[in-house]
Amino acid sequence: MGQRGPKPTPTALKAVTGARIRVAADLGEGINPPVKAPPMPKDLQGPARAEWKRITPLLIELGLLTELDRAALTNYCTAWGERCRLQAQINADMRAAAEAGKLETDALWRTLPSGIARPSVLVKLRDDAEARCDRYLAHFGLSPATRARVTASRELSSQPQLPGMEDPVAKRLQTLALVK
Repeated sequence: MGQRGPKPTPTALKAVTGARIRVAADLGEGINPPVKAPPMPKDLQGPARAEWKRITPLLIELGLLTELDRAALTNYCTAWGERCRLQAQINADMRAAAEAGKLETDALWRTLPSGIARPSVLVKLRDDAEARCDRYLAHFGLSPATRARVTASRELSSQPQLPGMEDPVAKRLQTLALVK
């Protein structure tokens, strides 16, 4: 299982918000590998491959993707591909049910011999794939609830600054380092 409680607040965020830091600020906190797209696995097919091509440039632009993230990105894209394949099969089953004069929702439910209605196996598998997608998206901070929990790489070449603009986090950290 995962860790309990809220994730620790990064030192940089504590510095910006003015929170008291009881120990010396670790200005090199975290690992900051270079922002770079990992190579796409050759076995990705169909929707998984298309999702890799769609999301990789976005993650690079946000400074959230490095070559170290290949496994997590591959797992996300694979789960997305499975979800798309299963949804296509569910849609086909719903069309077939409609053509047979049944309710479309009959394709989503199976009635057991006892008379109890249960979701179809396809629906359960699709829901599982969606849950895995959500879990991997959280690793990259791509949901509203997890966006604040990820930090972009601070590798300098990947963080362009506009001329005349100062980075407020870096300025605050410099101020703290001078005050010590």
